[in-house]
Amino acid sequence: MLQNVHLMQTWLIGLNGLEGYLEEVSKTCHENFRCFISSEPPPLPHMNIIPEAILQSSIKIANEAP
Repeated sequence: MLQNVHLMQTWLIGLNGLEGYLEEVSKTCHENFRCFISSEPPPLPHMNIIPEAILQSSIKIANEAP
């Protein structure tokens, strides 16, 4: 479980970041391996926090206040 990834945006992008690490691990990991990531939404609509490649291969859950 990686919590609050919005606080480490520079670590998420690129081959040396989370994106590259998950790509490498996915080649040899157990079939039941799951990586859970939590983040706050970006402050402005045009801003991105999590790289698009990670978002496209993920199941997303939104928790909104009633």
